Amino acid sequence: MPLLVPRAALQEAESAAAVAASRFIMGDPRCDSTTLGPLVSVRQRDRVRQHIDRAVADGARVVCGGSEPTGHSTGYFVRPTVLSDVTPDLAIAREEVFGPVLTIIPYDSIDEAVTIANSTDCGLSAAVWGSDDTTLRDVARRLRSGQVIINGGAWNFVAPFGGYKKSGLGRESGTWGLEEFLEVKALRSDRASSAHGMPRTQGVGHADDEVRGGDVLPVARTRLRFEPWRAIVAKTSAKAISSEHKAPR
Repeated sequence: MPLLVPRAALQEAESAAAVAASRFIMGDPRCDSTTLGPLVSVRQRDRVRQHIDRAVADGARVVCGGSEPTGHSTGYFVRPTVLSDVTPDLAIAREEVFGPVLTIIPYDSIDEAVTIANSTDCGLSAAVWGSDDTTLRDVARRLRSGQVIINGGAWNFVAPFGGYKKSGLGRESGTWGLEEFLEVKALRSDRASSAHGMPRTQGVGHADDEVRGGDVLPVARTRLRFEPWRAIVAKTSAKAISSEHKAPR
């Protein structure tokens, strides 16, 4: 996971990350004291270690942790690792490692930071931190990520969840998630819709009512009236769902 910081704050960020990493307690995930469990398989453990070794060979510096064995007799553990002096072209900065590894990348301008963040192969989630709300929202809109957390914003069950690029297509939650279960129908005719006396808008919601070339009828989308669903989801009350607002099959 890359952490982009202003170059002037690089040393401070390294120290803070090292302190945070040192607080993790590796062990059996069934124990209450454990805060970092093992990886899923020996293959994944070796993959993460190889990522670390390759980054170091390419010039990255280990702030804490590393690829050395953890000393556990069971479990596929990797030390909580912080790497600095990482450049955006390194594989560990562009790919999802799926392990306890943080890479720190300095930047000299906001434009450079956005470019670096958007150069990764994935885009499921990002986060921005700062004191100026206008700047934060501007940066958030420019990031190629399915969701952007601003100053640690809380999870919103009505907001869409999904990724960009290799992080996938489609969305869960909110109206976008419900639309995955709806169907779209296009009606085509050899005459304009007005000649048949057909309404330009169909269905219970809105429709794309443009007639292209005078020979295609409106594309009617059958949609839910989503406002009641938003209220239901916000209240997390399944009892409030009435048959009037059930999704068409």
